[in-house]
Amino acid sequence: MRKPPPPGEHVEVVALYEVQILSGAPRFQHGPEAGVHLPLRLGGLDWGLWLAGQYRLPGTVDGEPVDFSQRVTWRGIMINGLPNMAYVFGYFRHSWTLRVDLVSDLVGRLLANMQDKGATMVVPTLRPEDMDMQLRPWSDPENFNAGYVMRSQHILFKQGDREPWTHMIEHEEEREILPKADLDDGSLAYS
Repeated sequence: MRKPPPPGEHVEVVALYEVQILSGAPRFQHGPEAGVHLPLRLGGLDWGLWLAGQYRLPGTVDGEPVDFSQRVTWRGIMINGLPNMAYVFGYFRHSWTLRVDLVSDLVGRLLANMQDKGATMVVPTLRPEDMDMQLRPWSDPENFNAGYVMRSQHILFKQGDREPWTHMIEHEEEREILPKADLDDGSLAYS
């Protein structure tokens, strides 16, 4: 196993196991719980960013390796080119659970939209008008410059210069934006 990042501002570290995803159900391959279905929880942000860079999680899409550094976040919830995947990164200046609530509501709307369309897959996709947008670092050092984030910028996905390809919006703005987010603006490909 590769050496983890130096101790810093990570929240916590939970026991680390090799995990295999089978039919959407995480199962431990090694360790005392081998073969047991358990919720997947690898640890705090520092570990999560390190794992993403070291092991290129989630691995592959259609047999091609995923390089996060070449991807763009969709509303700070999904990543372009990665099907059926959402993540939650909380607020820096407010409770993380405020964002978890907003993201959960949006994902619920997204699932309902998929069902209405008869779709089983949704993939954030850059529209023609987004292809030439300026890509910015995942975290603007002027907004948030914690060491664990700055050390990981080179492996993280980017953000764009326009909606819906930005994130790091404060709760006061996002609580108005996310509930009204247009799920049919062409930035999500359904199939």
